[in-house]
Amino acid sequence: MEGKIRISILAAILFAILFLSACSSTGSNSRKMGNTNSNISNGGMSVMHDGWLYFMNYSDKNALYKVKPDGTGEAKVSDDMAYYLNSYGDWIYYCNGSDGNKIYKMKPDGTEKTLVIDNIAQNIIVAEDWIYYINYTDEKNTEEFRRIFKVKTDGTDRQKVNSEDSMAFNMDSDWIYFNNNSDQKLYKLKTDGSGQLKVSEAMTLSFSIFGDHIYYVDSSDGNNKLWRMKLDGTGGEMLTEEKVSAFNASGEWIYYGNTQFDTVGLELKKMKLDGKEATVINDDDPMSINVNDDMLVYLGFDFTSFGIKQTIMKSDGSGKKDYVFVQTPQAQDFERHQMNEKAQGGPITVIVTSAYSTNILKNDEPGFEATVFDNVTDGAYLFVNMEVWNESSEDIDLYRRTGIIPEIDAMGLAVYWSTLGEITDEQLNDNINFHLKLAEFGEHIIVKANDIMRVQAYCELSEPDYPVYLGLFDGETADPLAVVEVLPGAEHYVTSWSQSYEIIMDRFPGYDITQLGGVGYKMADDTEETIYYGFELKKSGETKVEHYLVKRDTGVIYIGAFDDKMPDYPAVPIKPLD
Repeated sequence: MEGKIRISILAAILFAILFLSACSSTGSNSRKMGNTNSNISNGGMSVMHDGWLYFMNYSDKNALYKVKPDGTGEAKVSDDMAYYLNSYGDWIYYCNGSDGNKIYKMKPDGTEKTLVIDNIAQNIIVAEDWIYYINYTDEKNTEEFRRIFKVKTDGTDRQKVNSEDSMAFNMDSDWIYFNNNSDQKLYKLKTDGSGQLKVSEAMTLSFSIFGDHIYYVDSSDGNNKLWRMKLDGTGGEMLTEEKVSAFNASGEWIYYGNTQFDTVGLELKKMKLDGKEATVINDDDPMSINVNDDMLVYLGFDFTSFGIKQTIMKSDGSGKKDYVFVQTPQAQDFERHQMNEKAQGGPITVIVTSAYSTNILKNDEPGFEATVFDNVTDGAYLFVNMEVWNESSEDIDLYRRTGIIPEIDAMGLAVYWSTLGEITDEQLNDNINFHLKLAEFGEHIIVKANDIMRVQAYCELSEPDYPVYLGLFDGETADPLAVVEVLPGAEHYVTSWSQSYEIIMDRFPGYDITQLGGVGYKMADDTEETIYYGFELKKSGETKVEHYLVKRDTGVIYIGAFDDKMPDYPAVPIKPLD
């Protein structure tokens, strides 16, 4: 049951350098940092300290381990689920997934574990006796949520650094470089919060500062190619035509995952910092890569267990060891219920009244209402409506009291913890498709003593297969007290980016296919503007280019042509392909 819990935690850190213990990293960065930019950009799942590799052990519920570079002396340091690891001075700093992703520190032998600050954090970097991090504590606090903060390593003097919604950041000397969620562009500002500047107009899906360059994945055309530019944003150059899943710049090399469209999965490759001498290391599927001296630590997909595996090896591919979480049978002594039946889990009683499943969420932020800004997933967004009774004499926080279980009879239960929002009868009004805005959901919601509340639970499923089960928990463990079978009363799905690529591949076998950006367009039979996914095709060995588009709402292929009324797009839809 821990498998998808860990995946959901790592999802936020799988975007996609030598670490000197409490010393400066190779390149222009003169600050003392607790880990490298590239490692932090890949979740910080490992760090070197005093000749030992400290790493988050995926096979043991992400507990913190250490091992010598020659593979000897492997030992558990702590049961804490530790990531965004930093080694600074005599301490290991980390985000503690076992305590709500709060910032902790401990001695390298696992003793003196200390809560540094009671903030939910991501992307932590320790530098010059400060801890820099993105604050995820309270999504309703729009002045602080997803903003960059800093705090002294002893937990004092907490300060807000920037005012923008920030996705990730790196550091170089006295500058912080960050991705701005509002426009997906790269900015920088001083560590004291002054002097903010836009660095580049490039769409940086992920980035890493190494030496005198910013290495980044450009997402503007949907092909996720790897580029680099100088620290001032000039001199942009593409390093590879390949579609990159994750990368890490270290020493003289960039290690990266290459998406193979003609086969299943990825491959692990490396190339020089200028993009030359690209070579395949192995056929693993890296989604997140750390580099420590000459050791690689990466997460990938394991086709044997159909789960995630972690690999540690030398950078030349030798000394390879895989860490795979092995699920064990789950004792199933909980009660099972149907929708509209009462289910009791400790002091709370729940009736699931309805559910709605979709893979598209409309963007209704002012200025971003166009369909190009809608959120479409390859999986599904599930909204479950329920009535919750608190039958105790004390108020109850529903944090980790409910979660979605995709397969109740699987080897080990996978749990997607729900975020929750309060709803009213008027909001539902017999509209089964109704759902709250994502900003209205949170991890914590209080039900007063001896009171009843109508609640909507939300989670994102990677592979929806209904029915799923709503589990009731005690708030402490992941063993359900009762489960409710959930079948959506309504479903609405559109074609996703990856699905549109599969549609084109199936229709045009043997063609060279380049996926372009989306085009917002209104055909004669459209009631409103709709997104069409663009593609450029060439027959193998030929130079003639053909354009086709896939309509998001139907999956229908359209013939494309240039329209001088929309010169920013290489083609717009003209008519459906017969």
